[in-house]
Amino acid sequence: MRLGSAGRLWLMALASVVLLQGCSTRVGKLYFDFRAYFNTYYNAQDFFELGLEKNIPEPTIPAPGNLIRVFDPPGAGGKGEFDLTIQKAASILRDHERSSYVLPSVLLIGKAYFYRGEYFAAIQKFQELRTLDGTGRYGQEAVFWQSRTLYEMGNHLEAIEFTEQALLEGNWIPSIESKTALILAEHHTIAGDIATAVDLLTLTIEQFDDDRLRPRAQFLFAQMLEQEGDYAFAAEVYRDVAASKTIFELQYLARKNQAAALRKLGEREASLELLTEMFEDDKYRDQFPEIRLEIGLSLVDSTSGESIEESIQWHQQTLRMDPRRLRNGTLPPEFRAQSYSAIADLYRSQKNYTMAAAYYDSASQVPINRLRVPPSYQPQETAQIYGEFLSLSTQLSHADSLLTLADLDSASLQEKITQLRETRAIAWREEQKQKQEAGESLVIIDASGGDQDGTTDSEYGFLSHLNPERVADVQVQFQALWRGRPLSDGWRSAAIAQALNATPDPVMSGQEEGGAVTGVVSGEGESEVDPLEDIDLETYVPPDNQLGIDLQEIPLDSAIREQMTASMAMWNYELATLYYLSLQEPQRAKEHYIDVVRDATDPDIRSRALYVLTEIYQAEGDRDQAAELAEQAIEIGAVDAIVRRLVSEFGDGLTVAAPVDSQMVRDSLAWAQQQRDEQSLRVLIDSAKQVDSAGFATQQFVDSAWVDVRGAIQAYVDTYTSPESKAQLDTDRRNRWQSVLEYLTVADSMIQKHYGTFNLPEKEVEVLVADSVRADSLE
Repeated sequence: MRLGSAGRLWLMALASVVLLQGCSTRVGKLYFDFRAYFNTYYNAQDFFELGLEKNIPEPTIPAPGNLIRVFDPPGAGGKGEFDLTIQKAASILRDHERSSYVLPSVLLIGKAYFYRGEYFAAIQKFQELRTLDGTGRYGQEAVFWQSRTLYEMGNHLEAIEFTEQALLEGNWIPSIESKTALILAEHHTIAGDIATAVDLLTLTIEQFDDDRLRPRAQFLFAQMLEQEGDYAFAAEVYRDVAASKTIFELQYLARKNQAAALRKLGEREASLELLTEMFEDDKYRDQFPEIRLEIGLSLVDSTSGESIEESIQWHQQTLRMDPRRLRNGTLPPEFRAQSYSAIADLYRSQKNYTMAAAYYDSASQVPINRLRVPPSYQPQETAQIYGEFLSLSTQLSHADSLLTLADLDSASLQEKITQLRETRAIAWREEQKQKQEAGESLVIIDASGGDQDGTTDSEYGFLSHLNPERVADVQVQFQALWRGRPLSDGWRSAAIAQALNATPDPVMSGQEEGGAVTGVVSGEGESEVDPLEDIDLETYVPPDNQLGIDLQEIPLDSAIREQMTASMAMWNYELATLYYLSLQEPQRAKEHYIDVVRDATDPDIRSRALYVLTEIYQAEGDRDQAAELAEQAIEIGAVDAIVRRLVSEFGDGLTVAAPVDSQMVRDSLAWAQQQRDEQSLRVLIDSAKQVDSAGFATQQFVDSAWVDVRGAIQAYVDTYTSPESKAQLDTDRRNRWQSVLEYLTVADSMIQKHYGTFNLPEKEVEVLVADSVRADSLE
């Protein structure tokens, strides 16, 4: 049977329907993807790339002392393009929900919100993407971007918990896992857990395949290794960063940090070789001051005193560096300040605290940009510490000299004063001779600006201000001509009066018009009269006030001596505390604390000094000496916080008898009774808390301490044995105080319940009540 043309067409249509039904899923999906991509997704992706070009800033480098950020924060540009991205991608979700571009579109919308700074909207999209894809590729991308968004929001602890949990789910794609572990490591660095961050990067950094960000990731890894003390590994990673294709600034920092890591590792020669190579390379001309600073640090060999002197000279040369080798012809203030500090550190290592204080002070006077120095660099604080040290040392030395003079007999005292006058007069005469010589040796500079080596003004700048030798010559010429005279009226008369130890004449200072002024020859060619012209500098002895001698300071009166001794004890205590806490020199601190215990009349200062001495001796392993000093501290009436700590530490072998005078007992009992009568338990607890938290630095527990109050009451109840003790009145009185004691015991439990840090000593302090404390005085 043959079919006609109509039948054949009908069969072909039927076959086509059957065929399409068999492959409708694959062909249909391709069709929907085709429409979604060319109609919408391509445009959305294109808008996103345009937005990124406007948004992502230039790669940044970390400020000194800070960790680098691998993923820079979003910028301010491209908001319009990101808005179009969101619109185009959203249309795919509405019109092409059956295409395979739904998941990429959700991710694209979330990233667009992120770069627009709309972090909450971004997180919602990333969470939606995780719901749609679970642990698939796009779900893993959502974890990374959500963690990165939380970083910008500052929610680091939340991000750590979320990211760590997500990394445990599913089989991660290595490239996505590595960057997710990297952002997790950055969260841990902010949280202060460098060790965990190092472990994360050690396992995943090799899988990080972003060529643009890989050097930054390696640099961060090296910084973390350096903080953990693995200087060898850090130096290797820094070397890899320096050899990579990245921005010049990061390559330079990597080489500099590599040299620093080698120095910390003890490979001083390798560090110097690398830094010297950089210093000789004009490519690093803008970084010369910083390289010189690093070279000076690497010159120091802890086993060689000569290397310290060499390093000091190197830093001093940096401060006088040729302006032609510097950017803008000047040494940046940050490196000037750090050079001063480096010299101060070297003098400190030599225990020369006077010179260290001078250089720290110079560093603190230099105005710097805080963003260009490490956060730990605090020259003002350091200068203040060493300034206090210098002031205390000077005061102690001066007072000690005065006390020594006061102990001499009249003949010896006069002989000592004569020797002091002669010594200081010699120094004064030498100073005056140097001033005269400087005035006579006037330096003449060629007004034309020429110099002997034939260099031109164009090389040294306008008026040769970049020529250090010429600038120095001009300064010498100015000082030689003016001799440091102040720019004020009447300076001539003031100078003459100072030299002759005379009172300035008002007429001389008045500078009357038309008349001659004393000390100046009037007429043409007026010439200045040198106030020292008629003085023989070989034999002249200036008066005591010019030599810095004041005989009235010598404490010949006993009351003044006692006052000066008490002041010295306080200065010694402050100086010892500086040695112990700031300078980290317990041995020097111990010497001064011992002087405090010997000389101080204030029991509070003595007990504090004894307390610190117990810590020092215990750290040295001499527990017996520490226990002996602890007993002394308690016996002289240490404040309660110190007593508790000492009894807690040495209570096993400590026999303590803390004397309490009658007034203290009366005050303690009266105060305790008042608290009970007013039912001020909260005041009682808060007061005890203040004593416990403030430690021995502050005593705010009324006039007596917690243990003293309880001890005084207990001693009164236990030891009151008057002949009338059996009388009902006395029994009632004892019962009343017994109830107060029970009340305080309740307070103890309340304190321990609410403030677990407050612990009473296991062994009660025995409080001896004087016999003069009568029952009737305690009512």
